[in-house]
Amino acid sequence: MRTFSAVLLGAVLFLSACTSSPQQPVAQKDQGRPETKKLEAATAAGYDGAAVRKTVDKTLNSNDDRTKDMDKQGAESK
Repeated sequence: MRTFSAVLLGAVLFLSACTSSPQQPVAQKDQGRPETKKLEAATAAGYDGAAVRKTVDKTLNSNDDRTKDMDKQGAESK
């Protein structure tokens, strides 16, 4: 009787482990700009490559915004 209980318990545990549960969708982290992807390789040199890339992305985005503003002002003055 003990052996039967142990086998039954083992079968229940095995079957419960084998059931597939729906996987949670993996949230995509901010990928940044494609042209700065190579900056993450700075991690190999001892730097925080993700932080370097994030900083450069922020700077490039600010530069793009400033350029758009200047283009808009130039178009208004004509």
